[in-house]
Amino acid sequence: LILTLGILAGMSLTAYAAEKSVTFTNNGTQDGITVNGNYNSTLNGFSISNVYNITISSDDYDIAKIVITRGEYYSDRFTVSHIVVDSGNKSIQGDTLTVTDINAKSVTLSATDYLYWSTNKIVVYYSSGSDKTALNEAITAAETLYNSINGVADYLDIAATLSTAIDAAKDVAESDTADQDAVDAATTAITTAKTKAEAAKKDVDDTTEANKVSDLIEDLPAKEAITKDDSIKVEAAKAAFNELTGDQKKKVSDANKQKLNDAIAAIEKDKADTAAANAVIAKINALPATDAITSANKDAIEAARAAYDALTDDQKAKINDTVKNKLKAAETALVAAEQPVTVAAKADPSTTGTYYATFYDSTTSYVADCEVYYATANADG
Repeated sequence: LILTLGILAGMSLTAYAAEKSVTFTNNGTQDGITVNGNYNSTLNGFSISNVYNITISSDDYDIAKIVITRGEYYSDRFTVSHIVVDSGNKSIQGDTLTVTDINAKSVTLSATDYLYWSTNKIVVYYSSGSDKTALNEAITAAETLYNSINGVADYLDIAATLSTAIDAAKDVAESDTADQDAVDAATTAITTAKTKAEAAKKDVDDTTEANKVSDLIEDLPAKEAITKDDSIKVEAAKAAFNELTGDQKKKVSDANKQKLNDAIAAIEKDKADTAAANAVIAKINALPATDAITSANKDAIEAARAAYDALTDDQKAKINDTVKNKLKAAETALVAAEQPVTVAAKADPSTTGTYYATFYDSTTSYVADCEVYYATANADG
């Protein structure tokens, strides 16, 4: 009895990944496969007819295919029409008969009549009853993930753990004796390992992104030191934080979140203070020059003063001294413009005529010697 055993190549993703072959040149059993037929030592092989059959069987495995080589005797009867199989599809090419799609634990070869045909070599291909499709697909998926993280410093521990799980799954996938329960358990284990590796990788990635934002926040000044010059940095930190996922935001400390919120509030307050101050500055700058102030400007001057007084101290601090002094000067000029007219009259105040006086008119701030065409003087002149 001569037996040879070989693993079929390229079967890693087939339904039965552990498919193997065993060669028989005589009756016997190998790897749970048994060949029982009419072996004729004179013919140096099996002789087969409608009476003398060959049965190939297994208690443990499904027989997938058999390949039979033409024997030295009765070669003219080695034809598709003369050879009979009770399972599978047969075809002949040259000296080789192939029976495929058997998928049974037993197959019998015979002939259509008493005329013999012979063979001196039978190769039986078989597979375990365990379906390893899902397992091999899970291994491939895990290896794809492993290849994407292997060698990356941040993922070294994750890759090492996943590699161990992959090796364990491969041991089952390559086992000839693993039953379906073992295969299913290995499939679950490698799938779980991949899921955990993905979660661990995500956690590392989330931490990395959160740390980038935390660095931006920690680089900001304290809220009491924030100025408009920091607005670009604050807006950049705010935008970076808003781009984080929910899980990533959870990894930013509460202290940093509060610091960012304080900085944003400080910038918003600064903007509001600047806008309020600019509105008052505009009112003050709209007032006439001091020497052009008259009582007609009273409402505008009083409105500017009221607007200034309504400002907070921070807002007032944004108005420079030049603008503040203009408001004060306008108020002083308004007081002068509202003084009564003083006329230096003639000796006889009851007469009318031409007077020359220093004149303060209630409608103009201009002060000068002017000619009065009509005036009424009191007893004091």
